[in-house]
Amino acid sequence: MALVVAGGAAIGAVSRFLLGAAIDAIVSSGISAVSTTVINLLGCFLFGLVSSIAFANPRLSAFCGTGFCGGFTTFSAFVILLLLQFPVSAPVIVSIGFIHLLGCPLVYWLGTTCVRGAQR
Repeated sequence: MALVVAGGAAIGAVSRFLLGAAIDAIVSSGISAVSTTVINLLGCFLFGLVSSIAFANPRLSAFCGTGFCGGFTTFSAFVILLLLQFPVSAPVIVSIGFIHLLGCPLVYWLGTTCVRGAQR
């Protein structure tokens, strides 16, 4: 099972890296915490979906949830990027932090709600 989780985490981490680079190139804000926030919001939504699906195969659940979503999202990288970008503007950094901290649980709930609504 550990290899299944590791495989999902590897794919999630590479996906995070590629999506982060793409967002940074599009936004061109110079604030890397923006792309990490977007990725973590998306990852929490996906985790809400994945954790609410009753997978017939527990390996698939571990691959998608703990593996992919765990490798895709990263709070530690967010904190580091947020602190590195602090000289940009304190109000912007605080705003991004609040969006992140309030948005991630909200979109997780949204993901679980989507699955529950589809199962009715």
